[in-house]
Amino acid sequence: MFDTRKFLAEVTLGTAVADEGTLTVAYPSGTAQADFTGALALAEGSVALGNNDIFKEADEDIAITYGATNITVTNDTGATWPAGTKVTVGLIAFAPVSLRGLDSRVDTLESA
Repeated sequence: MFDTRKFLAEVTLGTAVADEGTLTVAYPSGTAQADFTGALALAEGSVALGNNDIFKEADEDIAITYGATNITVTNDTGATWPAGTKVTVGLIAFAPVSLRGLDSRVDTLESA
């Protein structure tokens, strides 16, 4: 069974990000590349510009690459994101649901 975990990474643009341009953000505290790649990967990332416009990875408006130390977001919206804009990157990853406590019940069923 799996559940999802949601994370936010925020940055204010020091320079404009043109269409097909990129911006780099740090991993949210307590996370790393392995939390968002491989079996845990989901194409569910999003970008909110100034708490207004929202662009989704699943809609191919943005692309997110999870590097060893940083996350790179590619602007595929067709527009330039202006300097000074607050950007909130929303990230989602699968999280295994704990099965703790089920072991003893399974052992009980097997011995019955």
